[in-house]
Amino acid sequence: NLTYANENYGYYGAPWSNFGNNTFAATTYQKGLAVQPGNLTSSAFEVTEPFLNFKIVSPQNDLIYVEILYQGKPVIVVHYNTYNVPGNPNPQTTFENASIPVATLLCKNVSVRIVTDAVGLSTTDYVAVTGFYLSKTPVSTPGIVVNTTTS
Repeated sequence: NLTYANENYGYYGAPWSNFGNNTFAATTYQKGLAVQPGNLTSSAFEVTEPFLNFKIVSPQNDLIYVEILYQGKPVIVVHYNTYNVPGNPNPQTTFENASIPVATLLCKNVSVRIVTDAVGLSTTDYVAVTGFYLSKTPVSTPGIVVNTTTS
């Protein structure tokens, strides 16, 4: 609960921001500068629009990424770095808009998996995501995608 986290200092350096109307987020950050490893996988859903939009906080790290799964296998893998957005005074707690093109998966059932195996490497190596939705148009903050692989 982002409101609860902000009221109880459950953030890194500055309150969570730019999460829009989303009350909840999934994150590997734990209050007290601890991070937890793990994966979070959504239920399957049908792709009905060409873009999957959401909000994310993530450093550049090969061990933290977002996957689109089709038939249980990753078909799109995207690494982000929201910590380098120009003019952002609180990059570790400011959600940025992200979009993944999923047009090649229209009418197919997919899942989203958030992967983080970076525990113990750095107290800022965590991910936070919220507000996933399908859309006709992308809303991604420029420059946050480090790389994308498709199979």
